[in-house]
Amino acid sequence: MIWKPKKDLTRYYNCYNFCMFFLGGSIFCVSFFLFMNPTASLTFIKANNCQVIGQQKNYIEQAEKYSILYINFEYQGKQFLGQACSSDLNQSDVFDGLGPYKFYYKHDQISCGSEDESFKQHSKNRIFQEDQKNEANENYRFLGADIGDDADIDEGESIDRGLLCKKDYLWSNVKIASWLCLPNNFNIADYMEPQSCFVNFFEGERAFQSGIDRAPMRDQNNFPLISYEQQAYYPKTHLICIIIFTYYNWILSLNTIFQYTSNAILKILQKNKLLIG
Repeated sequence: MIWKPKKDLTRYYNCYNFCMFFLGGSIFCVSFFLFMNPTASLTFIKANNCQVIGQQKNYIEQAEKYSILYINFEYQGKQFLGQACSSDLNQSDVFDGLGPYKFYYKHDQISCGSEDESFKQHSKNRIFQEDQKNEANENYRFLGADIGDDADIDEGESIDRGLLCKKDYLWSNVKIASWLCLPNNFNIADYMEPQSCFVNFFEGERAFQSGIDRAPMRDQNNFPLISYEQQAYYPKTHLICIIIFTYYNWILSLNTIFQYTSNAILKILQKNKLLIG
């Protein structure tokens, strides 16, 4: 169809390839590096004797039911305190609720959800009883402290929860990307028993030191990030669509480069052959 003898459409074909090169490449790079890369690029190392020793809950702007989980774990023969999370968006789509692929830092703008009465109940802490705590954790009773006063929730507050509602994220220094979290309805008793997990020392050496010092994870920018899966969740359907409709077309658009390159090489060979003859 393109190289029909009566009408050469090569120029139009090359224009199409030129557009797809920039359009397909741009969409693929934005989609992959914005949505997939923040969690997929993290490297996790196996750790041992991981135990949940505390949980703090919040219904973040009535958009995500999110919990900070405090984790005791052992790495290189040393005891650390790390941070994991649970979320009702742990397997959500890219555009559902708060960005599940994104790490939110304090004062980042987040979208508001719709109000419902369940957020008041979810915002309460899980307080562990003394007989549930082992001797190694007896100095860390702050994990069961009430957070009602500092959770930035005003029960009498009237907020426009429309699509344009934006607020600062204030509940912790870092909100872990939801795709790295456990499901919101996980059985916490199963995770209070020692088991293997995976750790990423989030943003460097300071995270390693924070874990050894057992600093309150909610107030840290650098901390041992705990996951119970070695790789983050990602929506496979989205990735397949990105590959088929952007990456694959971007690769095909390179035909134009090969066409002109091969034609140039062919002309050089023909010219040299004539000169030799």
